[in-house]
Amino acid sequence: MAHTTLADVAIRANVSKSMVSLVLSGKGDKRCAPETAARIKSAAAELGYMPNKVAQSLRQQTTNMLGMISVEVATTPYAGELILAGQQAAQDAGFGMLFMEVGNNAGEIAQALKVMEEHRVEGVVIANYFHNAIQLPDELPKKIVVADANDGMEYTMITICGVTKPGNRILLAH
Repeated sequence: MAHTTLADVAIRANVSKSMVSLVLSGKGDKRCAPETAARIKSAAAELGYMPNKVAQSLRQQTTNMLGMISVEVATTPYAGELILAGQQAAQDAGFGMLFMEVGNNAGEIAQALKVMEEHRVEGVVIANYFHNAIQLPDELPKKIVVADANDGMEYTMITICGVTKPGNRILLAH
């Protein structure tokens, strides 16, 4: 699948790639004539240009992704509502969401957390049925919320450790 690049838009609009970048990022107002900006935007629309989120992530050092790990919740009657609520809260704040379903054992949860870490998510919610004792791994990442989980003690646990400020609002919204 070929993707339209800034270079493709630049060729179509007959301008430099850097000018396309400035205009499409909203930073070209004072550096570009309005007619040129309109030509660039038109070329981008005609070619179906979409920003490369991977390149943006590298440049900005953030993925704008949150993770949700479901511990045997996805098979329950209200799972769809939980997943949609988490996804909607993430999207409303400009984040995407990586979702994984796991069994209730420390090994599977640890593996899912590793996948989340590999994808550099900004924070993770682990959702568990409120009455189930959750088997968390010994080491947890710094950016995590464990919701509706009983850790085997006589209380429900909500653990919040170092979640980034934008991620904090989203992770706690649902």
